[in-house]
Amino acid sequence: MEITQKNRNSIFSILVKKDDSHVMHLGTGFFIGLKGLFFTCGHTFRKNEAYIDELFIAFPQSKSELYKIKSLYYKSFEIYKQKGPEYHDAAIGIIDYDNSDFLVFNRKRPKNKSTLFAIGIKNDSPTKLHPLNGNKADLSLLKLVPTKLTVDLLQKALISDLLNDYKLPREDVAPERFFNNCVEMTGVLEKGESGCPILDNKGLVSGTFIAYNEQANSSAMILSKHCTKAIRYNTYYHYDIYQDLTLR
Repeated sequence: MEITQKNRNSIFSILVKKDDSHVMHLGTGFFIGLKGLFFTCGHTFRKNEAYIDELFIAFPQSKSELYKIKSLYYKSFEIYKQKGPEYHDAAIGIIDYDNSDFLVFNRKRPKNKSTLFAIGIKNDSPTKLHPLNGNKADLSLLKLVPTKLTVDLLQKALISDLLNDYKLPREDVAPERFFNNCVEMTGVLEKGESGCPILDNKGLVSGTFIAYNEQANSSAMILSKHCTKAIRYNTYYHYDIYQDLTLR
């Protein structure tokens, strides 16, 4: 899949300022509307609650300007605290950035064995740190990378922090480890890609990447329908959840 200019304008890195000279890439986010409205996974913020004021977004390049997060809502629990049938891991907010491009959620469930492409940001820095000079960082080692995934709807989405759950027959795994608002896919994404959009063949967002398991060679996403429900029922942000109807 070719990464378009629209993708580059819409997908960004979420960073934490480690000190006056370095930033670290935490995850991937993307615009879902104008005036800086964005979506990503909630665990990026949950895991960095103590540093919320030091979190920024930027677009990977050699001299990337850092932009502040003006408003934020997130709901996320540690994996062992998640209980099916619904997985909670969403973050919605507004960034101090006047964007002209954004991505649209496709609320229709993807078909079994359909091909999707995650566009996440991978970190090629061996130290995971990137130089910071004033309000600009050298993010040239962050790369926007497409990854091909195959939807597996024949199995319920299993998300667990217990490796043994992926070894057992599915009927022997505790029911609360399965989530009907998520989908499993064949293919493994990386940690820094958390929160990235997973696109269909029309360029619409089928879901948001939240978890992976190397042993099972699988990744999981929250379906777009449930991403839009999180926006509608948990925030006051202006967002048209039906905008995908004319684009399908």
